[in-house]
Amino acid sequence: MPFGTHRDFKGVWIRKEIWLSKDLSLQEKALFVEIQSLDNERGCFASNKHFAEFLGVSDRQVRTYLNRLEEKGYIRITIKNRNQRVIRARGGYRRSSDEGLLDVEPQVDEETKQKIEEAKREITKRFGSL
Repeated sequence: MPFGTHRDFKGVWIRKEIWLSKDLSLQEKALFVEIQSLDNERGCFASNKHFAEFLGVSDRQVRTYLNRLEEKGYIRITIKNRNQRVIRARGGYRRSSDEGLLDVEPQVDEETKQKIEEAKREITKRFGSL
């Protein structure tokens, strides 16, 4: 069976900012998109071996790419229970659970949050529940 055919996989969509980025190599882009495709509600748990086979590169090269993606702010790598690595796409590059579309996680300050809540209350008062 060819590599990756065991997944329920329909294809990939690459954001314009990623595809056209001069900041990322082609291999980093491919690795990032693979991480995105595997990043579910709990995160991506794929091993360096998986990524190495997927990209056709060495384990050492995968570590380099992962470090670069983390340094550039595209991913966050955390270690849980001393030996379980979790990789997450960061910010607006995270997938939602709906068809793999991307979530945008805007940065909103407290004052703006309060104004939004006030507006919601006013709308609810005038027109009923949202």
